Amino acid sequence: MIDIKFTIEEHLLREDVKMPSPAKHFIPEWYKKSSNYVNQSCPHDVIEKYDGEVGYNMTIKKCMPVQDATTSGYLLYTTNDIIIINDKKEGKLNIQWPQTERNGVYIEQHGSNQFKNSEKLIDKSISKSYMLKFVNPWKISTSPGTSCYFTTPAYHDVPFEILPGIVDTDSYPLNVNFPFSIMIPEDRILIPKGTPFVHIYPFKRENWKMEVEKTDIKQTQQDFKNFKSVLSGWYRRFAHNKKRYD
Repeated sequence: MIDIKFTIEEHLLREDVKMPSPAKHFIPEWYKKSSNYVNQSCPHDVIEKYDGEVGYNMTIKKCMPVQDATTSGYLLYTTNDIIIINDKKEGKLNIQWPQTERNGVYIEQHGSNQFKNSEKLIDKSISKSYMLKFVNPWKISTSPGTSCYFTTPAYHDVPFEILPGIVDTDSYPLNVNFPFSIMIPEDRILIPKGTPFVHIYPFKRENWKMEVEKTDIKQTQQDFKNFKSVLSGWYRRFAHNKKRYD
């Protein structure tokens, strides 16, 4: 078993602070409320379209890759409300949170000189001058030989986008912080306390070697026939492997 550990300073270990959790314990509300079927009056994966032809009746909720992305890994949550206010008079953003001292998740800035050669990041930055960053109170440690991929919480409706990154959390001794981009609000944006702000996918480091070769047409045709021999759910039944994050 490979382990992941989250540690925090004792004075922050309050009952009102939402603890890190496996992502499967905090599924997006829209996803939970979604139907498995486009035509809800006919709860079958495939339905007859015309002249005996069949069509798929499944929504995104039946997609195993989406389900795996949503339920795999772990989530961290904001420890307090964070309000981002567009101060048009001063031409800047004001960022506020309830605490007078920095004792939870809060926000700092990264100057654009750190990414000045990336047009994409410059466009995503605030007034093309700086990027915001979640300061994270949790130290993340993993078993030897493992790392963590950090990104935006998968399929959660959050108003920000984490800049993806990989950290060797088996050896890095400090807390990892998370730069993010956000659309400048017309007035203000509230990021409520308990909002998932980063998705963590731990993985075992291995050496990879790429190969490029021609497709075996006969094998591809056989694979396609095999795939089409099942009306629906081929991937779930024959290719998918269960992932476990506790």
